[in-house]
Amino acid sequence: MDEKFNMFMKTVDERFRSFVNQINEYLTGNGCKRDIKLQKSGYIVSYVINSSERTLATFVSRKTGMKLRVYPQHIQEYQGFLDTLPEKVKRK
Repeated sequence: MDEKFNMFMKTVDERFRSFVNQINEYLTGNGCKRDIKLQKSGYIVSYVINSSERTLATFVSRKTGMKLRVYPQHIQEYQGFLDTLPEKVKRK
């Protein structure tokens, strides 16, 4: 893991670190590039599908906690990829 990602993980609530790490490993292991930026409100970690250069998902730090946003725009382009996500992730 790179230093930026390690710093981001330190900001994630301990209860969710395993889940965040699993999502990271899954997305980076399946053709997504990770982009990490530090904003005023905290880290923003985006996962971009290499084949289409579109953002699939983003972790956003907020005062209310960590949010995972999955972007439905152009969903037909990566529906096959979304189908491979674990059931637990799709339910949440």
